[in-house]
Amino acid sequence: MAQNEPLPRTKAELIERIHRTQATLEELVASLSDDEMIAPAPDGGWSVKDHLIHLAAWDCALLGVLRGKPMGEAIGVDDAIYETGGVDAVNAVIYEREKDRPLPEVLETWRASRREVLALLETLSDADLYERPFMPDVTAEAYAIINGVVDNTCAHDADHIEWIRAMLDARKGA
Repeated sequence: MAQNEPLPRTKAELIERIHRTQATLEELVASLSDDEMIAPAPDGGWSVKDHLIHLAAWDCALLGVLRGKPMGEAIGVDDAIYETGGVDAVNAVIYEREKDRPLPEVLETWRASRREVLALLETLSDADLYERPFMPDVTAEAYAIINGVVDNTCAHDADHIEWIRAMLDARKGA
């Protein structure tokens, strides 16, 4: 999904976009060996496995927020870290918490979290997506559920697909 692509107009279109980016990521993952999945980036950064558990964690955050939980609680990070440290601090906590999980468990968690997101989306109407705010402290006009879902699924996946491909290209050149 291009980052400047307009928001989906319907739930069906949203679900199709999520499936599309998930399929692209699945194809990328399927092309890699276990060793390639767990090897850190050439610069010492995240492995592919780390990217996948990160995406799963943010899927869980999305699920929690849609179920009325505060974001910190939803992602399993102290609210103070979420509120004062920003996304980078939250991502650092997620990385430290999850970095030692075995690859098969990460793959299952990543796939299961996305299935759960898709199942929850099926319970929402098009009106819910556009007319309800994503979080209680914003208006639907400013940031509706559709915005939060796109940002935490297909747009987030697209970013990580790009970063994973860049990492794999860097490995080839290293």
